Amino acid sequence: MNSSKEVKQKNCETCNKPFTMTRIRHQCKRCKRTICMDCGKARIKIVTYDLKNPHKVCPACEKENIYLTNFKTTQQSQFGLMSRCAKKWMEKINP
Repeated sequence: MNSSKEVKQKNCETCNKPFTMTRIRHQCKRCKRTICMDCGKARIKIVTYDLKNPHKVCPACEKENIYLTNFKTTQQSQFGLMSRCAKKWMEKINP
């Protein structure tokens, strides 16, 4: 399969609007989707890069991050500490 650098998307993978001189192409740092600047406004800290600086992500990854953050907070408040199983699950789904 071709890498994302070889095949350039003509439209945003989130809103499907075409890229133009003013609608610039960006890449979600979490899932690698090609997104426009309007869809890439959200920024989150990603473990695989660095935790110091937030990176641009697509709306789907932003929603998933919010869900995971809420889940983690709920788990910690219910059990005091996150279980080993929950920690492993969180590590796998948040690369």
